[in-house]
Amino acid sequence: IRSRFKLTPDLLATMLDNFLHVQSLIVQKTKLTDDCAQQLMHTFSSLSSESEADQERFCQACIKALGTHRAGRTPAFLIQQLSSIMCPAEAEPVHHLILQKSPTQEEFIRGTMAKNPYPSSELGVTMRDVKKKICLDLDMAGLIEDDNGMELLVRGQIVRLDLPIRLVYEQVWRSPGAGGARVASGAGDLSPMVVVFRLQGLDGEATEPIIETLAPLAPSADPETEFAMTALMSRTEGLKLLLDRIRDMAGFHARLELEPLALSLLSSCCKIAVNRKAALSLHAVDILLFRLCSLIPDEAQAATSEAMLAIVATLVTHAQQASSPLEADLASAAGDGWAPAAAGEENAAEAARLTKLLDCVGLPSVRSRPVLLQTLAQVLPFLTRGRKALLDLLVKRFLVLLAFAVPGTPTPRDGDEERATPAFPSAEREGDVQVREEADESEAYIECFVCVVQRLGADEAS
Repeated sequence: IRSRFKLTPDLLATMLDNFLHVQSLIVQKTKLTDDCAQQLMHTFSSLSSESEADQERFCQACIKALGTHRAGRTPAFLIQQLSSIMCPAEAEPVHHLILQKSPTQEEFIRGTMAKNPYPSSELGVTMRDVKKKICLDLDMAGLIEDDNGMELLVRGQIVRLDLPIRLVYEQVWRSPGAGGARVASGAGDLSPMVVVFRLQGLDGEATEPIIETLAPLAPSADPETEFAMTALMSRTEGLKLLLDRIRDMAGFHARLELEPLALSLLSSCCKIAVNRKAALSLHAVDILLFRLCSLIPDEAQAATSEAMLAIVATLVTHAQQASSPLEADLASAAGDGWAPAAAGEENAAEAARLTKLLDCVGLPSVRSRPVLLQTLAQVLPFLTRGRKALLDLLVKRFLVLLAFAVPGTPTPRDGDEERATPAFPSAEREGDVQVREEADESEAYIECFVCVVQRLGADEAS
């Protein structure tokens, strides 16, 4: 019976629609409706696990439902189902950590982490989760939200809190030449990673090297093969609906849950060329950058901003590799969702977007995340490609900085630039907190400028 009816056109989509309606009941919710929803969910699970064709049919039903259901947690549920089938998450290996306080701070930090070693499955994903566990167990809850209050050291090196535990274990603890990473009980047994924690500033200024970034793990398989099933998103309306949800994300009540799921699925889709080309034709870069301009100033959304900007960088790289000569790029831009401005005319919307992104360079949320700053610098040259007015706007923004770095460099005339880049602070005001903030902002703009110039130099068209 199942083999016969699962091939009936639109039957699976109708069943899924009924399930979503039953699951969304609140006032009328009863035990009977719960049993009905569980039975339907069990049916979907059994139907979508029999063959790849069955999985594709279920994904098509989810995509169709995504176009009609927008309320509550329903879009998040549908995207979660698509992700679990198209790009199932790799099982995270469990590593054990020994958490020890610095011997020099025994008097300042009370208590000990008594349950050493701790499995990473109980701590979380990043080193920030490790710090949170320490703060909770040692009654230092006031430091949970303060990223500068506590330092974590692995093998005598300070590790940033946003680094994944897995990468720190593999690339710092088990780095070549670091003896003792393996115990003698067996070649496959790994010793727990020792993490030393201390309060920042009590022992004076830190002299240990700081690990800002780590290389991502090499893909286990060819992305075109591993994520081949995501091509269904471009063959149907799935990719368009996903971008529509990201564009309208501010209007969703469950956006804190929905946005990471949507970006994770979109990132997986962009692993293959056919989806990258389709995303460009659907103006994905415009949609993501518009949303990004509202996310970057919020430090609480730094991880989301970084994920979104990484997708933009992937699409930008694809667009640049698709056509290297400038003429070919401009000729094919319309097919990739980019329309060059008419000769002598500046596109106001693109200029406003570029200005907003340039304003973000000096924000604390960007300065504190080097990867975010470098990725932003990678994207900026693409936004000006083939558009002289936008390139002039980009150059003028950095002329003030060049005037300090290279004596005699002309600066923008009055009225040429409404928002001048912050200049270096004067010596008379040294020590002022505001001056230190301006100095940090200027350094961020200079670093961004260097990255932009290097990117432009590597691009023959620019």
